[in-house]
Amino acid sequence: MNNESTSGNKQRTLMTYISGTLKGAGQVMFQGSAWTGLLIMAGIFWGCYGPDGEHMPLVAWGALVGLVVSTAMGYIFESKSDGDQGLWGFNGILVGCAVFTFLGNTVWAWMALIFGSAMTVVARRGFNNVFAPFNTTSYTFPFIVVSWFILLSGRLMGQLPPVGEAVAEFPTNVTSPDLTYTFADLVIYWLKGISQVFLVNSWVTGIFFLVALALCSRWAAFWAALSSAVALFV
Repeated sequence: MNNESTSGNKQRTLMTYISGTLKGAGQVMFQGSAWTGLLIMAGIFWGCYGPDGEHMPLVAWGALVGLVVSTAMGYIFESKSDGDQGLWGFNGILVGCAVFTFLGNTVWAWMALIFGSAMTVVARRGFNNVFAPFNTTSYTFPFIVVSWFILLSGRLMGQLPPVGEAVAEFPTNVTSPDLTYTFADLVIYWLKGISQVFLVNSWVTGIFFLVALALCSRWAAFWAALSSAVALFV
């Protein structure tokens, strides 16, 4: 009986960790649901591998590694209750997306991703203490700070090359843009606006995300769809 009990406890612990990890993906959109997180991960992988995406598979794998590392770091050093709600993973997954969206595939880029994802746990705790008197939390601010730290450092480090070697410049010959869009164009841009929350450029991924939100909250899906439409209109 003791062996069965120990085995059962280990299994529950593993399932709790997996659930908390998936919830971390959902918490990027404020949804603490493992099913929402699973659909979001499926959407990211589709957007990175699918025919309508930008064929950047490293972004998907970086997102998965960042999610797992930051969640594990939180469980080891911080609050278990936060981990069970997915609150340690949502910054890490975004760091994972950002690193390989902008940096090339090197060992040091992977090291920066792993270190940066882990450090979002420390940064979140620190920024939450700063924002506590204002009755708010840091949200994704740790992701922003850590990602900018990595990317700005990468410009001066030979082992962290950018994805594209060309330096961005302002265009010299500017012509009037063609503002003729079909309804299908607008729908695609609207859905891509939702997928870009994770730096993924895929309209199918946008559908994945809307379905993922609707599983947890129809209102969340509605407001996400409306907000992307309003931003596109403006």
